[in-house]
Amino acid sequence: MASNQQDHVPKEDTGAVTRRVWLIALCLYAAAAALDFAAHLSADSRAGRNWHDPANLAVAFSAGLFWPADLIAGLLLPR
Repeated sequence: MASNQQDHVPKEDTGAVTRRVWLIALCLYAAAAALDFAAHLSADSRAGRNWHDPANLAVAFSAGLFWPADLIAGLLLPR
């Protein structure tokens, strides 16, 4: 027996999907920032510098916050 009723599948609100995508992107950005922060502190430690020094912490924090620019600068600047 065929029915003329269509199955209605509830659609998610596009605003909720957009918020979820932005939240995932923000979490990934924060995870990359934390990794870059740790990498800078680790490099300071390996170089024999005191990573507890506030100047080193400030540089590591800034590099972690702006990690895309930090990665590009690291690739463009010769060592």
